[in-house]
Amino acid sequence: MIAGSEKLKLVKELGTIRRHLPNVAGVNKLTLVKRVREIRQLLSVDSGPEPVGLAVDRNDVYGTYKNIIAYLEKGIEQVPEPLRGFDRDAIITAWNVIKSGVKDAPDLLYDNTVLVAKHKSDKSKAFEYFNSIGNVFDYDAGKIKAVSKELESLSSMIPMDSLEVIEEMGRLSDEYEAIRRDMNAALSVNTKNGHSFDEIESASDKYIELREKGTLLFRQINELSNKKYADKQAKIDNLRDQIAPIGQNFIDTLTNASKVTQEQADTWANAQVITKSAINRLKRIGYKEADIRRDMAEFYRITGGKLRQIVIDNDGSRRANARGIGSVEETSIYPGRNFDKTVLWHEMAHHLEADPAAKAVSNGFLLKRRKDEKVYSLRSLTGNSRYRTDEVAYKDEFIKPYIGKVYRDGVTEVWAMGIQYLSNPQDAALMLGKDPEMAALIAGYLQSDLTPGMKALQAAQNLAKDEIQVKRDDRDTQYDEAIKKLSDGVEIIDDGWFDGLSEIDKDLIFNFSIRRKSGAEFIGSWNGYRVFKGKFRSRKTNRVSKGYEIIYAPESSFLDNDGRRRVPHGGTFHEEMDAIKAALRIARDAFSNNIYAVSYKVFGNLAYKVEVIDYAGHIFGGES
Repeated sequence: MIAGSEKLKLVKELGTIRRHLPNVAGVNKLTLVKRVREIRQLLSVDSGPEPVGLAVDRNDVYGTYKNIIAYLEKGIEQVPEPLRGFDRDAIITAWNVIKSGVKDAPDLLYDNTVLVAKHKSDKSKAFEYFNSIGNVFDYDAGKIKAVSKELESLSSMIPMDSLEVIEEMGRLSDEYEAIRRDMNAALSVNTKNGHSFDEIESASDKYIELREKGTLLFRQINELSNKKYADKQAKIDNLRDQIAPIGQNFIDTLTNASKVTQEQADTWANAQVITKSAINRLKRIGYKEADIRRDMAEFYRITGGKLRQIVIDNDGSRRANARGIGSVEETSIYPGRNFDKTVLWHEMAHHLEADPAAKAVSNGFLLKRRKDEKVYSLRSLTGNSRYRTDEVAYKDEFIKPYIGKVYRDGVTEVWAMGIQYLSNPQDAALMLGKDPEMAALIAGYLQSDLTPGMKALQAAQNLAKDEIQVKRDDRDTQYDEAIKKLSDGVEIIDDGWFDGLSEIDKDLIFNFSIRRKSGAEFIGSWNGYRVFKGKFRSRKTNRVSKGYEIIYAPESSFLDNDGRRRVPHGGTFHEEMDAIKAALRIARDAFSNNIYAVSYKVFGNLAYKVEVIDYAGHIFGGES
């Protein structure tokens, strides 16, 4: 059986031969062609039996249980010993997913506690296993270290203007000050100071001319002032480009070792959900959907297809974050203000820790590397006050202190940061040179296959997700039918009600019922309900977006018989117009015209579709 390290060596050798083959002739070329065939043969040989399959079926709990027991008795022995305990952990999670869909399902695994507890979990040994697999790369470490040292020195250096630049800036500044004096003189030419119209007009033309010259000079001064920063960045870019080929070779070797083809990666990436809100936000910062999916495909391929699914959504977060690691459905990424390929790969890599082996290995890496058991605030380790006081990390000579960050739930930044460095060749090379142990760990895990237990867990989660989707589709159908029935006959008509209000009543609406800054505009009435459109804060997302505000005000004035003005309380909605009409019907027939209560009790929570279905059934006698 070809070990992971040998496979990487063969892939690397194959890439080297392909690069040099066009420049070789004669006998040497025939020798290389023969070697290419040999390597391809070695890589394609089925060098050993696959681990015993582990089939799961939510419709056959007892059959799944038997498969699990058979696997724990025999199949798991084919998994590398350091990973067996974590493979077992994935199996237990898979079993819990399977039986969760069956009412009163017995917890049969607890009848086999000895078998289940047979394999121990050791984070350090798991780390050593993957590290040994990935520690096979030959590269010019000396060159990387030399460039790294220069980069660190250059990055910490405060750039200074050259003597020539200082002299030129001085000359331009003097010229600029002279223009400012002439501009002030031109401004003093006015009737108050006894000047004629022709003199004023001539001075005005001169002022405009001087202002244009001054603007040009100011721009030149700024460009000279910023030149030192541009020169510094150019030097940094040049140094990074010097080591880029080393990093690109590292990336190419890992990509070529993947079992996932480019076509498979593209298919997976195109199947992932990116919400419209996320697409629009990322488009505004210059990250187009096509580019996102291309980068997702590249990630999927280099990581060997280890992710099950990803949803990219938007909630206006300032910092990008990953949520729902290991969940059945909500394996999500929420972009922040800055989001590109590097950040995308960072957040996608967090979801690799759904694999118990990956999570254990990253923790084993931190335990091995930490200076002591104490955790330190990231503020103290980095000098960056933007970190919260509760953000802590182990101390070590990591590439960046953030790699050592510690979370209460055991997730880490090891995979996120390590795979982030693979998103471009310059950073990949720096990881090889500055932390070869981390690079070996990343390489070892990426080219390894998921354990059968983890594959079973993903299969169980996919089955559970499919069942949930069937129920959701059924609920959506019922919701659409309920909305159609509730909205039938509700017509919102502009009856001139708002224009007929007194100015006092209009002010009361925008001071107490509706936010004045919402840009609300009255669009019509139905049975005493007054509907406005504008921008309002959503209860579900807590974000301001286009929607509707509805008040119940059947009168043409807010003035009561006792001389006091009654200000109606409004309800905010962010649904389509048919749902707005349905909300009016629900308010009238089930909430005694309390539209505000409808906005938060019915439409203001994530389960609003179920609420609407229930109220439709109540209003129409159980026939929604």
